[in-house]
Amino acid sequence: MIAPDLLMLFLAATVFFASLVRTATGFGFALLAVPMMGLVLEPTSAVGISVIFQIVSGVPIAVQGLSRDEWYYALKLVGVALIGLFPGLIVLLVLPPVFARAMLVASVLLALIFIARRVAFKAKLSFSQWAGIGLCAGFMQGVAGASGPPILAALHADVSIGIASKRRIMALFFVFAGLLAIPPIMLNFPEELLEWKFLGALFLAMLIGIAAGQQLFSRMDANHFHRATVVLLVVSLGLACYPLIRDLGHLTGILIE
Repeated sequence: MIAPDLLMLFLAATVFFASLVRTATGFGFALLAVPMMGLVLEPTSAVGISVIFQIVSGVPIAVQGLSRDEWYYALKLVGVALIGLFPGLIVLLVLPPVFARAMLVASVLLALIFIARRVAFKAKLSFSQWAGIGLCAGFMQGVAGASGPPILAALHADVSIGIASKRRIMALFFVFAGLLAIPPIMLNFPEELLEWKFLGALFLAMLIGIAAGQQLFSRMDANHFHRATVVLLVVSLGLACYPLIRDLGHLTGILIE
């Protein structure tokens, strides 16, 4: 068991890094935070902390210059995401942690392939296609607190909007998605992680990360944005794979015995 002070330091560093990346790119908080926190916490705890700071860190990005069209785009994504949210939460709360970690790895890998290959929409999506994206995003929000990969792949494939709009739409979507996921997650949230000293350290780390991320985003163009997204997904994939491989190793050992 990791010492409380070391746990707080590790989680604060995670929140700082995830907030920096989230502010610079509009996404990535849960993709980084959930796997990293999963190294020292159970998946339900990691998802719970991630959701709280995903909401708070997304508000400053979403409110800066948000247009009516961007607001509508984000609400449409949230609406279709509701299709898969509750099945994802059921998987998180009922099935063993290895299932949530396997789903996260698969989701990040598929998003990485789509974005790295610069897959683009050739026409406007039909309702059934939007529903499919929403099902995947909502399910991943429930099971791993990480609806980012499906939404990210969809937004990067939409060449009709610029990087600033994509960043605001993603931030607003993740705020809404996080709010929807809070009630069932908090029912299983450890009380020791809700102490004021602990949360204060994490909020301070988040604020510093937001300030640093804003400076980074101001220097990005479209190519930088794409490369940063691909690199972030590669890093996220590696972080997501480690806990899964560890769990599978334990499971294999039990089966062999």
